[in-house]
Amino acid sequence: MKKSYFGIHLTFVVGIALSLFIIKYSIGIDNIMTLFWEPKSMVLVLGGVIAATQMHFTDTQFHKLFSRLTVVFSMKAQHSLVRDVNYLADISSEIQAKGITAISSDIENCKDPFLKLGLNLLYDNVSADELGDLLKENIFYTKRRHFQGISFFQTMANYSPAFGLLGTVVGLIKLLSNLGDPEQFGHGMALAMVTTFYGLFFANFIFSPIAGRLQTLSDEEHMQKEMITIGLVSIEKNESTYLMKEKLQNFVSKKQRKKLWEK
Repeated sequence: MKKSYFGIHLTFVVGIALSLFIIKYSIGIDNIMTLFWEPKSMVLVLGGVIAATQMHFTDTQFHKLFSRLTVVFSMKAQHSLVRDVNYLADISSEIQAKGITAISSDIENCKDPFLKLGLNLLYDNVSADELGDLLKENIFYTKRRHFQGISFFQTMANYSPAFGLLGTVVGLIKLLSNLGDPEQFGHGMALAMVTTFYGLFFANFIFSPIAGRLQTLSDEEHMQKEMITIGLVSIEKNESTYLMKEKLQNFVSKKQRKKLWEK
């Protein structure tokens, strides 16, 4: 089974570059350093978000922070539904021509854990109903596990603006308690508002996009696994390769369907 290209997710990199360009263009690099660089405000927002998230989730979830970030930035093969359909079609044809024992080498060389599980169950002559149930159970618990990671970063995104507002309130209280120097009023007001900027920035440019990215990757994996399940069940039922392809083509776009029938 051939893998598609390797590389960090291009759209995520483009998104990061575009967001940095937007900030730099709209604010200006000089203004960023003079007006928007406030370490105490950043510590309040990030520290508050981390502390609140630590209280919100158990340690087991918090310790998965870096592994979840690795998923977002990882260099991994992209899902290709057309490739998977053609692979299942080859497996189906091989079994019909030579018997189930012919796929032993395919199982050994398979790099996809879910697909390898399905092929092993197929090799062990598990019934179609039981095969479908076992694979659907795998999909269900995988999706629940993914939801925990998505919820983690979405929670951070929810807390971030609140701590930004909290920092602004603290800054305004300090400002209003010391009105003896009117010349410092404007500068003090700007510093108070910077904390809100940090809260909105981290929520909308970092935490929410990461949560959304994890959701997208989870949905793509879920769809791939559902398609593989239908294909393996079809093979177990000894349905024709043509019929199996007809079922699986519903998972790909009309443009991609032409590639399913090229060979």
